[in-house]
Amino acid sequence: ALRGLFAHPHPLKTLPAYEGALRDGETVRPATIPAERIAAPLLLLAGDSDPVWPSVAMSRAILERRKKAGVGQRDELAVYPDAGHLTLHVPNVPTTVRAGSAGGLDFGGTPAGDATAMASAWRRILQFLDRHL
Repeated sequence: ALRGLFAHPHPLKTLPAYEGALRDGETVRPATIPAERIAAPLLLLAGDSDPVWPSVAMSRAILERRKKAGVGQRDELAVYPDAGHLTLHVPNVPTTVRAGSAGGLDFGGTPAGDATAMASAWRRILQFLDRHL
């Protein structure tokens, strides 16, 4: 019964809701994570085809706030072309069975873009941790 409740012929894209809400500064301010207070360097990973939330724009906003606060000189941002929301899985998992393809959320990306992002992100995470731990 619940499966029928969540099944939909067109998976849901939540990006428009985020984009609309981000235009309201009074809503954004109290919901903003104070990343400029984090002393450690940050590694941000984003897919440029993410229909869940504006990961690239929000990641850049985090880095800009950190830069203005005088922190974040060692921060890194990796933007992956044709990658959707689920780019942080361990590498070498199938990307041809699309999450949400039978309804639910649309996670975006292409199988090739997601696979490339997963492999690259995994290497990048390990290198980042090696440098900063």
